[in-house]
Amino acid sequence: DYSMVYDIKFNYKDTMHNSFCNKESSDLLLSWESNTKGLANSVYYLHMESDHDHNLENHQSSVSYTYLDINGQEIIKENTGIVENYKNIWIHNPRLSAFQFLYIHNWPCVQFPIEIGQYWRHSWKYGQGFINVKLPQWEGTLEVSSNYKVTGKSLYKLDDKEYDVYKIDASADTKIGLLESTFLFSEQLGFLEITSTNSRTGTSMTLSAIGTELINLN
Repeated sequence: DYSMVYDIKFNYKDTMHNSFCNKESSDLLLSWESNTKGLANSVYYLHMESDHDHNLENHQSSVSYTYLDINGQEIIKENTGIVENYKNIWIHNPRLSAFQFLYIHNWPCVQFPIEIGQYWRHSWKYGQGFINVKLPQWEGTLEVSSNYKVTGKSLYKLDDKEYDVYKIDASADTKIGLLESTFLFSEQLGFLEITSTNSRTGTSMTLSAIGTELINLN
């Protein structure tokens, strides 16, 4: 099963968001109108964990995203899907509150066997559904075709073991902006870094795996 805790870096334009970022600090805030307690919590970490014992439709297994505060305590959790087999891995992005920015973004995805120059495409259709975030809207269904390419490979060291880490670039040119992503992926360790950017809004988010302080040997 897949399990990883990520640190979060979030860049945004003030005009694009409703109170998700504390103007007096760099904290990322979760603030959802359906929260009966009316809380706005600072999110510092994101824990992603798959559960292959819990199967969903379309050959997917369950994956959970747990939003954590500065002390690593759970704020809220959401569940979605992951496909992980000998052919490929692809994972639905987190998409609660401020993370709705990632709703239509390129998903973490890799096809096997992985090698430099490898190319593939992943397409999905999305309905409307942003609540708090002032992101570009569309009518009806939005189809996003993401193009992925393995553009590099570096040798890293962690705890006296060496790992090949691949760089995967992805992009999707949509009517609401160019969606660009970069993934660092190890077959043994999983997705170590996920960076997502919308060129139209100037919004970007980077998730960096905690506990994997790799040393680049290249």
